[in-house]
Amino acid sequence: ICRGGDWSTVSDRNAPVLGRETVEFLLEVLEQPEPLISGGAAERRPDQMQALLSAKLLVPAESERVIASPWDDDDSPMPVEWSDEVEGLGYLSPTGRFVAVAPPRLRRWRIDVPAVLRRLCSDMKLPLGWQADPLVDGQLWDVGLLGIGRRKERISVWFARRLWDPGAL
Repeated sequence: ICRGGDWSTVSDRNAPVLGRETVEFLLEVLEQPEPLISGGAAERRPDQMQALLSAKLLVPAESERVIASPWDDDDSPMPVEWSDEVEGLGYLSPTGRFVAVAPPRLRRWRIDVPAVLRRLCSDMKLPLGWQADPLVDGQLWDVGLLGIGRRKERISVWFARRLWDPGAL
């Protein structure tokens, strides 16, 4: 699945190759409580975002309702609201001035974990129409009996997120 730092598959030659930095970013996001990417994070990782979008591993998620305050060292969340005056979204600064926020900054994407699992398992002799069964919503999936390597028998495989977090499962 990962050859020379690139995430590619034998059975899906048309799938875009994901480079090492993109895979690292994907894994970092998968370890978050919710596998979401904010507009701010997307702005800082444009190449990785483009690769994940091209590979169809992201789906649109609900927009941000808060944005980190640029005035506080602790990044206090500022509620985002609509302004008829500027006909856009933004927040009130500590001085009471409305600060508009560009729509891309409020956009969010969710990692499509089933798509990631299909991509990960595409070399493993899967039956047509295969999909992983969620066992614990958003945390644990039964991938099924997979043919791994040269083994004749199939092996039961599960995929889990955040195993290090005692509260995750």
